[in-house]
Amino acid sequence: MIHVIGDLVQNIGVMIAAVLIYFNPKYMIADPICTVLFSFLVVYSTIGTIKQGMRQILNSTPGNVDVHNIAADLKLIVGVINVHDLHVWNISSGRLALIVHLVVDSESNKQSALRAALKVMNLHHIRHSTIQIEEKGCDLCYCYKFNDTCDLTDSRSGSISKKTVKIERIAPPHSPHL
Repeated sequence: MIHVIGDLVQNIGVMIAAVLIYFNPKYMIADPICTVLFSFLVVYSTIGTIKQGMRQILNSTPGNVDVHNIAADLKLIVGVINVHDLHVWNISSGRLALIVHLVVDSESNKQSALRAALKVMNLHHIRHSTIQIEEKGCDLCYCYKFNDTCDLTDSRSGSISKKTVKIERIAPPHSPHL
């Protein structure tokens, strides 16, 4: 609707400038003045759309999403002892996506925790989610600060030299038998 009103104002401005120029040609400056004024109007009216598009391109968390509240709800699930790597973003206008890792104790039913987590997603209007369930005691379960480093040893080969790995590159050791 704002664009329709902006077009109406622009058309009225152009008609006024045209009448001024028609009756007094020395006011030719009215045409470029109208152009500059209306270009500012167009830029001003599209700033919100540009910001929204940039947030979507950058996969930013929408302003109306409280990730702390989502994390708190996930921590209330029976058996969940840690929530980390929680990311929420728009995949399109009004459609949210989520990725999260849940650490559950070894006695808990992982499928029940997953079902409960999906219900939490539904409560928060998140329709696309990837939920990774991890078992307590895994080597990587408590090393979760953004861009922090973790000292890990390869438990398969015993005591080897520690290596520092950026959190984005941490992956569990793969089995050569797979």
